[in-house]
Amino acid sequence: MEGSKTVKQVGDEIFELIVRVGNGEQTKSEQMGHQEFLLTYKTFDSIGPACLK
Repeated sequence: MEGSKTVKQVGDEIFELIVRVGNGEQTKSEQMGHQEFLLTYKTFDSIGPACLK
């Protein structure tokens, strides 16, 4: 946000965090004790040919 890091540096940080969480590090929500899980979805009307679902 301050412009002190390059896009690559921030991307590397995000990737490293994903790897650490994949290896068992808790997310901030887990550290705070949140256990909710929400899966949302939205249906869309087809706007293409009838053969495409």
